[in-house]
Amino acid sequence: MMKYLAIQKYHDKYSVTKMCNFFQVSRSGYYDFLKKDDKEDKDMWLHDMILECQNACFKTYGYRRVQIWIERNKGVKINHKAILAVNCFCSRDLTKS
Repeated sequence: MMKYLAIQKYHDKYSVTKMCNFFQVSRSGYYDFLKKDDKEDKDMWLHDMILECQNACFKTYGYRRVQIWIERNKGVKINHKAILAVNCFCSRDLTKS
């Protein structure tokens, strides 16, 4: 992770290929890191809803109850798999309810 951040910071000054060779990481791994970094931002709205739900229910809801809470309180239908995918951003693991 730190290697990819260093490459990202200095990509204007040095060639990406040379920095990847220096840090002994693959170029494809670096570009996957860049894509992943962009992807995280698109799920922030869902992350915020999950945190709001967890704060409202004192962090006792699992992913199934979080899904129901979001549908009832926010009017947004979300697949339970999406809630589990965003789970890694939450401070508490959402377990089965």
